[in-house]
Amino acid sequence: MDLMMRPFQFYPTYVFDETKHVVDVIATKYLQKAADDTHHLVPVDVFGDGNCLYHSIIVLMNNPLVTACELRVRTIVELVTNENYYQNTYSKFVGSTHDAIRLVCKNYMYSELYEIAALCNLLRCNIRSIYPKIDFRDEMAKWNDVFTPIPPVAANCSISILWSNALNEKDARHIHNGTWRANHFVPLLSPPIMNEHNNISQSSSIIVTPEKKTIKNNAATQVRVPDFQSSPSRRLRSENSNGNDVVQPNVSRSMQMEKNDKEERRQIQLQKKRERSRTSRMNETEEQRQYRLQKDRERNRSIRQGELEEQHQSRLQKDRKRVQSSRRNETEEQYRIRLEQQKKRSKSTRTKKQLEKQENDNVGHADRCVPSSWPEPIPRELKDTCLQQFLKQMSMSELAEVTCAVCNIRTSEKDAKKIPVSKIPNIDLLKVSEQLKNLMKSSAENISIFNGDDNNQQTTSHIKNHPNSDWSSFDCDNDIFLYRNGLFKTNRVQMCILCQKCYTSLSKEHIPKFSPANNMWLGDIPTELQGLTIPEEKLISLYRHNTCQTALKGNCITFLQNVPNIVNSLPLALADLCDTLKVIFIGARPPDRLHLRRVLTVRKKKIIQALQWLKKNNGLYQNININLENIAQLPEDDIPECIMSILEQKIGDEEAQSERTGYVPDPLLNPQENTTSNVIPISNSGVLDVNGSSVSSDEINDYLLHKIKHNGNNNETGADNVYLIPHSSKPANEYFNPRLLTGLYPTLFCYGRGAPEDQSRSVEIKFREHIHYLLSYNDRRFETNHSFIFVVFNLLQRRDACLHARLIATRPYFQASANEIQSIKSKDIEIALGNNNSKRTYTTGSNSTLNKLLQHIKTVGGRVMGSAYSRTALRTRIHALIFNQGLPSIFLTINPADIHSPVALYFAGVPLNLDRIQHEQLMDTYRRAEIIASHPVSTAKYFHTLITNILDTMIMGGVIGPVKAYFGTVES
Repeated sequence: MDLMMRPFQFYPTYVFDETKHVVDVIATKYLQKAADDTHHLVPVDVFGDGNCLYHSIIVLMNNPLVTACELRVRTIVELVTNENYYQNTYSKFVGSTHDAIRLVCKNYMYSELYEIAALCNLLRCNIRSIYPKIDFRDEMAKWNDVFTPIPPVAANCSISILWSNALNEKDARHIHNGTWRANHFVPLLSPPIMNEHNNISQSSSIIVTPEKKTIKNNAATQVRVPDFQSSPSRRLRSENSNGNDVVQPNVSRSMQMEKNDKEERRQIQLQKKRERSRTSRMNETEEQRQYRLQKDRERNRSIRQGELEEQHQSRLQKDRKRVQSSRRNETEEQYRIRLEQQKKRSKSTRTKKQLEKQENDNVGHADRCVPSSWPEPIPRELKDTCLQQFLKQMSMSELAEVTCAVCNIRTSEKDAKKIPVSKIPNIDLLKVSEQLKNLMKSSAENISIFNGDDNNQQTTSHIKNHPNSDWSSFDCDNDIFLYRNGLFKTNRVQMCILCQKCYTSLSKEHIPKFSPANNMWLGDIPTELQGLTIPEEKLISLYRHNTCQTALKGNCITFLQNVPNIVNSLPLALADLCDTLKVIFIGARPPDRLHLRRVLTVRKKKIIQALQWLKKNNGLYQNININLENIAQLPEDDIPECIMSILEQKIGDEEAQSERTGYVPDPLLNPQENTTSNVIPISNSGVLDVNGSSVSSDEINDYLLHKIKHNGNNNETGADNVYLIPHSSKPANEYFNPRLLTGLYPTLFCYGRGAPEDQSRSVEIKFREHIHYLLSYNDRRFETNHSFIFVVFNLLQRRDACLHARLIATRPYFQASANEIQSIKSKDIEIALGNNNSKRTYTTGSNSTLNKLLQHIKTVGGRVMGSAYSRTALRTRIHALIFNQGLPSIFLTINPADIHSPVALYFAGVPLNLDRIQHEQLMDTYRRAEIIASHPVSTAKYFHTLITNILDTMIMGGVIGPVKAYFGTVES
């Protein structure tokens, strides 16, 4: 230890010597991107094993007795001794000193600023740190600085160290996903003085006795001449005047001889060292041998852990070459010995496995012979541990959500980044275009704040334009827009919350996909478009879809409104509204008109305000004329009589009651709670074949005749109702059509912005991830809409079907199948259907062509989520799992009670602290059911979170013991 504390006598080398040093070619390229006054220096190649900083000091020190391990130990002692100084000086740049010391204690660990500062004080010299200007930021100025010893220690010399990389810039960025960072150090030396004066000086430094060539007795002889060290200029003049060129060859020959002698002595020393090692290994005991091998393995493992991918590949290549070379040069006897050794190792491995198998069989046999109390009771400690893990996973610290200030989505708090606004990386990427800036400013200046009574009285407040304007739900500063829900203050410092995706994109100098800078701005919903009922939304929308509101069967295909002058005129006429809307009420008793008004009412004033606002602020409505004749037909505030006239009621329907029956009692059957709310929930119901695609004219005629015969009594007709909703003959384009969803849902895309597949965006967004973003939007407008989630779900279904159909069509075998399928005739299909057309069953028999057609349909349908064939595909996977692992041991049904779960309410936006829930915060059952029913995405998220945590904490390695496999499905 005293030797370690003894100070160094450090006299560095300043000039590059070609006989001792090698130029680092890669570092030379990085040096050209550093400060201009360093371009003349020469980077010296050092070994990059994690100790490259210490190897650089050793090169400059020119002392073979000093090792990298000694320098590392001395650095650790220095950091511990002056820990407070380094903590106060450098912790703000590279973190805690305590963590740095812990990392420095690991050999082959890469160095940082702390090590440079410690070596500066250790060597009593100034160290200039030179960092290339690659991905360089203002806060990295310390990396391009001169480090000096701690006062009162004075520096007696100066050296330069370059931050480099073992790979060139292109390869380094490829490995680190487009970013560059230093992982290597090299010393910098001054270039050699390349002139005759320097050559003579270097030659004179070598002690060689000059010789003079003479002629004696007709024979060439050499006479030794005393070597007088004259001045360089004098020797230079004498050589030029006399033309004596004999000395230099002799000097070169002597240098070569000395170099050969050194290499010979080195080889002799290595040979002696190998002999000593061989002798010691022959005399060592088995314990000593195992200890030596263990040490060698640990040393090799440590070296391999610190090596780069390029070094790893180089080492494997060298090992392969060495093995191949040894095998090529081996004799017949050596070849036979190597094969014998391989056979012995294989036999030993097989014997070991057989013994292990026998031991396991014996243990199993003994267990079968000894009476056991299987299944044993689950230990109480295990149950408590699993329960505590489950409660921790369902606690506020794990489930808390926050809002991203850049994209305005809800994200997990534990994964989000909370940083000062001034520290947002590459914040200039968040600047919006001038056009979007003006639109956002216009929307903020004309925002209407609802502040009235039941008569819908409103007041408007205008917001002035100035820097840091108080603009609606977002803040603006220097054309950078951040959502307020993701901003907060800590100690008077403006902080922001960034989700993982936005933070990663900004760190990589990419525009976040869902930021306003990428033309992803939806805007706040104005008062004029809030609270519209289903008929009111249909009256003002440009498109309509042919599906029901709360259930799906068939496909949702979007059509243009098939009404004269609809392209230029809105709202719809009441007669056309009734043609596009069918209402079926299912319940135990008839509904009151007062209750239906909350769902089906139409307000003339609300329609006028909504259309006027859309015409002013939504680009899709600029050419739309407001039809005053149609507006005059609208009621002031009531359900249109045409809707009431076609309202169909199914009171006490047995099928509806069976559909509502579940595994647990229905909490909504309590009549006391039903009377406490003025809002009625609508049960899930659906209309089959709403576009009339599978309803023939004969079926329609038959239905009408039955209707007339029984005087319109549905209960006596004995036939299903047929509903036809007219639409235009040409469906709307669903691919790369940003007008589709904006025209279909003007109350969601109020300004006609933020639609999927908008080609004007600089960063492309896939349709599926765009829908995921919309359903995660902070204000929950998309998940609470009555039909949005169903329409986009079916869009995704059809896209999946088209994609996989296209993939099948590209297969080589499909062309032959297509030719056969084209040969199918209608008679073949009639024979296959037989007399079971009404039951939707078929028998293909021996018709192989029909079998091929059905097989292609099953293949495509199995990839479409929610389809009947996807359930068949799941059953196939279950059969495969049973074939591989055997029959399941446990069948488990989990039926989460989302209505009674605070977690589901929290995901639905109810302000709750899951760790400290007050009873009065949970509301009554009817109100909770209303919230859960109106937030399907939050309910699905709760279900996924609960089931995942049950599997992780209770099933896998939990109370039922080891689990080989499990398979889970969701009942539809």
